[in-house]
Amino acid sequence: MNRIWFSVLAVGAGVLAAAVAIDAAPGINVVVIASLMGMAVLIYARDRLSVSDLALASTGFVFIVMFAVRTSEWVLFADLCGAAGLASLAMHGGKTWGDVIRGGVAVLGRLPRSLGPILKPLRDSWRGLDRIAKAPLLRGSVVGLVLAAVFTLLFASADQAFAHVAHDLFIPNWQLDLLPARVFVALVTICFTGAYASLATVPSSGRLGMVWAAGPGAAAERVKWQKAEWTIPLGLLNLVFAGFVAVQLAVLFGGREHVLRTAGLTYAEYARSGFFQLVVIAALVLAVIAIAVRFADVSNARDGSLLKGLLGCLCVLTLVVLVSALKRLGLYEHTFGFTMLRFFVHVTIFWLGLVFVAVMVAGATSRSSWLPRTLVWMTAAMLLGVNLMNPEAFIARRNIERYEATGKIDVGYLASLSADAVPTLAAAGVTACLAQDIAGRIDNGSFWAFNLSRTLALDLPPSTTLRDCST
Repeated sequence: MNRIWFSVLAVGAGVLAAAVAIDAAPGINVVVIASLMGMAVLIYARDRLSVSDLALASTGFVFIVMFAVRTSEWVLFADLCGAAGLASLAMHGGKTWGDVIRGGVAVLGRLPRSLGPILKPLRDSWRGLDRIAKAPLLRGSVVGLVLAAVFTLLFASADQAFAHVAHDLFIPNWQLDLLPARVFVALVTICFTGAYASLATVPSSGRLGMVWAAGPGAAAERVKWQKAEWTIPLGLLNLVFAGFVAVQLAVLFGGREHVLRTAGLTYAEYARSGFFQLVVIAALVLAVIAIAVRFADVSNARDGSLLKGLLGCLCVLTLVVLVSALKRLGLYEHTFGFTMLRFFVHVTIFWLGLVFVAVMVAGATSRSSWLPRTLVWMTAAMLLGVNLMNPEAFIARRNIERYEATGKIDVGYLASLSADAVPTLAAAGVTACLAQDIAGRIDNGSFWAFNLSRTLALDLPPSTTLRDCST
């Protein structure tokens, strides 16, 4: 019976997605669809999930709830990726680096087999239709639906407000040209529900449905790098980083004008250049560390201490590189203003910094088993913090502060922000001149598109200051 309910909920989630996810802005509709998917998967696989797995899945659902709170496309995309990855890892299980990396995308490997868990209970139920038709649960459901329909119609005829809500909830107003999109969304929803459920029921080694790891005996045959093969590259890399850090210290502490003059750059050009490259460099260092730890031949304690020292020094120098990237980004924002892209670069820099600190702690203690899942939780906590911070409101506030200090403001960019920023703009008195640009994007439209930020934005009275937004 549990498998039957799983199939019913999975199909129901698909039908609901087709009805309310295409012609309505993302809002509470996404939360309800995800809730049905989550309930279906929980019914199917609850006996196979640990407390830690349930905690991961619950955290992922928190990010889905943000669709009813936030409207920023940047934030919601990050929330969707975070929720999908955490749910996949929760179904996959495991605590090692391999499990965590594979687990975040393992659901994709189960998509080709996703319809099996859904169709089998329905097929078996169809064969025993006579027995099911006599079930009290089915009879009660049919009677209940009939009574609910009758009384809903009576209440709708008695109250226009209730009739409007009931129409939005239960009577789809479909356009035929959107029918292919609705069918596609329904299939995607059903398939992902089946894939998540299927993922939780197979052994960890087979959950991707493809070969990711080397075969038996691979660990014994793994090539190890001799001492010279890893000490020389790591030593040279440390020297390069040390040289870069020396220049950065000169820029940050007293020698800035000399260095800029020598480089032939203006201050604005210096602010514009480099921080993306520095972030990429820091990310690549993590790959270097992982490869060195995996392949370096450490045959005695002395070699182990040498490897720790070289990698620890590289981590410290990389933290200074991240500080330099953060400094450049701050200069850039002061000169050219604040945007969502620059905000997320900020977040990435802070995240990389925390990762390096965690890696240094793991290296210093010679215990790293806690690191993979700790980084997952750390990433989830940072994404939750981003949601609570409300990035677009933060950006609007910083741009307004910049205007008050310099007289410069990019009204066009402010108009491109979502409803998340409107209360902050209203507090500064700049909503009236942006209302025409933003109004079309903050209309909830129907119950299924309800979103807290859009609702708050629609309730704010217009106002105009800041030189009538003319600058």
